[in-house]
Amino acid sequence: MVNTMNFKNRKALNPLLKWLWEFLSMMNAKKIVIPAEHRDRVLAVRELLSNDCSGIVNSILDFAINAALIDYSIDTQNNNLTDKLNNWLNEINSDLRGQVPTGLKPLAQQYFSERWKGSSLIVLRTIWETKDGMSLPTKMWFIDGENIKVEDGNQNRVIGEEKYYLYIKDNKYKPLPSTKDELIFVQKPFSTWSTLEPIPFIMQRGIYQNLLLLEMVMNKGENFLAKALEYMLVMKKGTEALAREGKAEFIYSEAELKKAKEDFQTLANDMKVIDGIPTYTTNFDTDLSHFVPDYAALLKQELYSPIERRLLSALGLIDIVQGVSSTRRESTLNPKPFITEVEKGIGDFQTLLYDIVYTIVEKNKIAHPKYFSSELKINTSNVKAFIDDSLRDHLRSMYDRGLISKQTYAEIVGSVSFEIEVSRREKETKDELDDTMYPPVIQNQEGTGFDTPTKKNVAPKDNVPTDKQSIEKRNFKN
Repeated sequence: MVNTMNFKNRKALNPLLKWLWEFLSMMNAKKIVIPAEHRDRVLAVRELLSNDCSGIVNSILDFAINAALIDYSIDTQNNNLTDKLNNWLNEINSDLRGQVPTGLKPLAQQYFSERWKGSSLIVLRTIWETKDGMSLPTKMWFIDGENIKVEDGNQNRVIGEEKYYLYIKDNKYKPLPSTKDELIFVQKPFSTWSTLEPIPFIMQRGIYQNLLLLEMVMNKGENFLAKALEYMLVMKKGTEALAREGKAEFIYSEAELKKAKEDFQTLANDMKVIDGIPTYTTNFDTDLSHFVPDYAALLKQELYSPIERRLLSALGLIDIVQGVSSTRRESTLNPKPFITEVEKGIGDFQTLLYDIVYTIVEKNKIAHPKYFSSELKINTSNVKAFIDDSLRDHLRSMYDRGLISKQTYAEIVGSVSFEIEVSRREKETKDELDDTMYPPVIQNQEGTGFDTPTKKNVAPKDNVPTDKQSIEKRNFKN
């Protein structure tokens, strides 16, 4: 075995050993280490996802985040309260307009990003103000998980008494909430209630380790391929048979080999600087050939397929191998765990929204007993990304049988906004566009006359005979 530690100066190496030194240096093992501290774990996850070499993890997680961005609405028995709360959902962070997106959907996007691609420690900061006579959280945002520190409130580990701190700089923290107008809401979706600082989703599912392993394999392959241009030039004098027979006049001696190599290296260098055509002569046939290592093995899919399958399984797309025949097998992906995780994420965000709304009730029920004496309900729309054509056909049949509402049918099957369509239909009715755009009648199976909508209750000029025989006589005379 060659000890690469002795190769202190790469330029001083024999050119034939140069590529070997590069090969041995790249074979040094790199151990995958998962950080122990919470802040270090979150920073490691963010750094790894910032350059997703697989092209799989970020794509699927971004799809999950976008699929989970559904519509939310609050329904109460008081119409005025319903309007106020729904307006509040649309005006979240309106005081920060121009700095951050306003409304509930951008807030939900930050929630799911921190849930699946961040620390999985959800800490929501809310600033409460009085608007329209009600105390409401007007500013809401999620803290980056690497800036959160959690400590026990006492030695008895009583749940709910944990202390949360916000990282400032230089290992300095300040307690949360920081002002009297601030409240924080906490969720740990992938850990037990007693866990202080949970492990991120990426690490819990094994995505971090497999993605780091794939990155190491790809980096090794890229380094090897980068050396493909550094080939070795082999110069052979005579044949192996002549060398075995010991005919010195037809082969190079050791001194002649060294001299020939030096001459040829000088020749190759001078070709770039000396005018004319340099030549190399010998008293016997000389064979010059390029020696390039076999890099095809580095490009084989078999090196990456097992890691990619593990990544898909960790994301909830389980790879199931089915035996079609004795000599053929097919692989299919079962997306049910992935779909279940997205739906659970939506449910957890809805729970967080319920906590905020019930806090609004507690803060305002004394000042507004009439408003907050009724029950509250948060409605959600369906996940459109998981609805295929077959399910749309079933929903259409349900609508024809009167089992679902017009709003559900328009939003799911038609993928349109129900409120916009209602306002457009009202305008079309007011402008009498139904009469103007009435479709032409091309069949009249009942055998009766037809009054166009624009000429209703207008008597015809001629009496139209209704007896079939009189109609035939009239046609015959004409």
